Formats: sequence, structure tokens, C-alpha cells
Amino acid sequence: MSKQTIIILKETKNKIGSKDDIITVKRGYAFNYLIPQNIAELATLGKIKQLKVFKKAKEQQEEKLKRQSDTTISILQIITKLNIKKRIGENKQIFGRVNEKEILKQIVKHINHQLDKKNIHIPEIKRIGVYIIKIYLFSSLTANLQLNIIPEITEVNI
Repeated sequence: MSKQTIIILKETKNKIGSKDDIITVKRGYAFNYLIPQNIAELATLGKIKQLKVFKKAKEQQEEKLKRQSDTTISILQIITKLNIKKRIGENKQIFGRVNEKEILKQIVKHINHQLDKKNIHIPEIKRIGVYIIKIYLFSSLTANLQLNIIPEITEVNI
């Protein structure tokens, strides 16, 4: 008759489980391998209670982020396109490059809502034209915006 013990995993292991899972394993496996290798720790009532509190707080935080992302997506769907003026040279190539900071500036100007520039993915832009940019918000929520790069009118162009 083998005795079982309850442990909490500190890291994800393929065949055992993922981080913060509470599992039951054989006593020898826990005390001879998992605990000495710092993969798991013994599950006490206090640690289990603390883990449940942290999981609940994390779920609430994720729910809040999801709600904010939903409202942001609905606002971004209203815009659908952005215009950015750039100086052009020969062959309709632009000087410099369009970066996330410029796009964020345009978005904030339109929707009055701040985004993180890490969430914006833009293609390489070297010419005037129409491009599609992706804005990643919450895990699988994305929004596509049309980005129009238009020439800045100067005396040289005329």
C-alpha cells in the first residue's frame, strides 16, 4: 500500500501538471525528487488557501482587462482608418519610417484612450499607400486598422 501526498507545483512539468496545480503523487516521488529539485512544495492548508486567493485575484484582473479590451475594440472599430502625412522623395518613397509612436499619437487623438505601443504590429512601410496594422489587446482579441500614408505637400512636390 503506497502512501500519497498532496503537493503544489512551482513550475510546469509536461507529464505532471502546470504551475500552481494541486496534485496528489506518491510520497517517495514527492520527497525524493519533486521537493528537492524545487519543482513542488508540500500543500498545507495555509498555502492552499493563499493559492486560491491569488487565483481569484488573477481571474478578476483578467476579467477587468477583458472588459477594457472589449471597449477599446469597439472604439477602434469606429475609427477604421488613420492618415499619416510623410515627406516623400523619388518613386513615392517616404523619408524616415512610420513607427508605433506616431500611430499611438493618431489613435489617442481620435479616441482619447491610451494604448501600449507593444500591442501594435505594423508592417515595414517604405512608400506611400494603404497598409493594415494589427492591434493586439487581450489574448486573442485583435483589431485591424487601415493606415493611409499620404504625401505631405511641400513647395518641392508642386
